[in-house]
Amino acid sequence: MAVIVVIVVILGAVQLFVRAVPPVRYVSTAPASFRVPGPAPVLPFPGQGEATVGLLGVGTMGSSGGDGPVPIASLTKMMTAYLILHDHPLTDGQEGPSLTVGAADVATEAADAAGAQSVVKVQAGEQLTEHQALEALLVASANNIGTLLAEWDAGSQAVFVSRMNTEAARLGMTATHYADPTGISSASVSSAGDQVRLAEVAMTNPVFAGIVDLAQVNLPVAGTVYNYDYLVGHDGIIGIKTGSTAQAGGCFVFAAIRAVGPVPIVVIGAVLGQQGPSILQAALNASLALINAAGAAVHPISLSLPADGTVARLSTAWSSPVPVMAPGTWSTIGWGGMTVGVSVSRTTPLAPVSHLTAGTRLGSVTLSLAGQHHTFPATLQATVPVASARWRLERL
Repeated sequence: MAVIVVIVVILGAVQLFVRAVPPVRYVSTAPASFRVPGPAPVLPFPGQGEATVGLLGVGTMGSSGGDGPVPIASLTKMMTAYLILHDHPLTDGQEGPSLTVGAADVATEAADAAGAQSVVKVQAGEQLTEHQALEALLVASANNIGTLLAEWDAGSQAVFVSRMNTEAARLGMTATHYADPTGISSASVSSAGDQVRLAEVAMTNPVFAGIVDLAQVNLPVAGTVYNYDYLVGHDGIIGIKTGSTAQAGGCFVFAAIRAVGPVPIVVIGAVLGQQGPSILQAALNASLALINAAGAAVHPISLSLPADGTVARLSTAWSSPVPVMAPGTWSTIGWGGMTVGVSVSRTTPLAPVSHLTAGTRLGSVTLSLAGQHHTFPATLQATVPVASARWRLERL
């Protein structure tokens, strides 16, 4: 009998003090993503060419016509201006260095004009500041000034064009190839999506954004010249660049301010390859329809995790699972049908059971909506009990 008692005592001691308690298990229950409630917007995309529209800083709302390389005409000048401002930065109010017009530049203007290209009048010895040259490039869409700027910056058009393509690759513009700094070549190609990608980056430069928002500019020799984008300055439109050739059709990369309640938003997009009696008018009309529809589709949204914010459960062999929750609401803007990404990070390793009390932060959950992100703390909703002596003794 005494032997049996000793054995029982030994087994009990082993159960209580030697045999390890199974670890707490962290079981994730969070979805990888979920959808913003409501139907996706129906947008009036043109029945020809390519088009993309979205919200600056938020993401693409929709597109049509594929995303392959097509001629882009003077949209090419956006990259030219972007590189010039990268290499020779200006701040608001700065005119920058002066460029002297030479005899070769006058000859370029005459040749371009003879080919029915868009130009501004220049004369030998004329001084154009960098800012004035960019105005001529982006507002008057002057091909001769595009050539002048490329040669001023890189020494030759060939070197400058090589840099244009290098920068396009760096920006992830996979459907883009530049053959010249102006777009007169039909071998300068891109896609609507790529052009929006470039526009989003270029519009972060206040000098670029300020120039493309001008309806007209005054130049030393050419005098007052006007923007081919006759919509700029009206109905909230703040740019960006038109383009049109027989090969490219009518093209327009646009940005326009709209409002969601008191919050201003910028609708940004591109329409390429429009045809009709007036190809540029067709591009502008199609763009305005997209701007209005896209602006109307954006509304305030409140996002929270499904299942009351439960993202995980802590399970033990001796008690009921304890939820880990990231409750709360993220108020932002968007539209129905958008995909919200869910990313869960957790504390590793878990603290000892004795420290797993209600309110303990076990990580965080980040919701991602296009380019927007919001993080909630993930906390334990109840205390995880320590395994009782009885459970330790009775377990098999």
